[in-house]
This record gives sequence, structure tokens and C-alpha cells, in this order.
Amino acid sequence: MRAVPLFEATLAQRVRVLGDTHPDTLRSRNNLADAYRDAGDPTRAPLNESDEPDAHPSAGATPIGHETPVPPIPQ
Repeated sequence: MRAVPLFEATLAQRVRVLGDTHPDTLRSRNNLADAYRDAGDPTRAPLNESDEPDAHPSAGATPIGHETPVPPIPQ
């Protein structure tokens, strides 16, 4: 699929410029994961930090771009 290299390049640039936790970086990570799934290779989909329980703002991570506290994720 031709879109995968474009999404990979976009993600790499956003990580470098904006950091791992910026909403635009997370969106790019999701777009790349969708492209991998569409190409039939979902195992290559990158994980967002938000996919890991310890990275949720209630577990000590700092939310970017918003001042309102995020409620804990229900178990």
C-alpha cells in the first residue's frame, strides 16, 4: 500500500517536532495503524502510549494541550 510510507514519514516528523504525547502525533500513530490494518498487516501497527495503562494521565502522565484533569479510566 502506497500510503504506509507517507504515514510513517509523517509520524516520524511529528514525533521529532511535537513529541510522543502530542495529540497530532497520536493521531498520526492511529492513521499509520489504520494503514497497516488496511494493508493486511495489523501486527505492525504502532502502539500509542495511551494504549498502555501506566501512561494514562491519572497514572502520572501529563496531558498536553488541556488544563482540565482527565478522570480515571473505569476498570
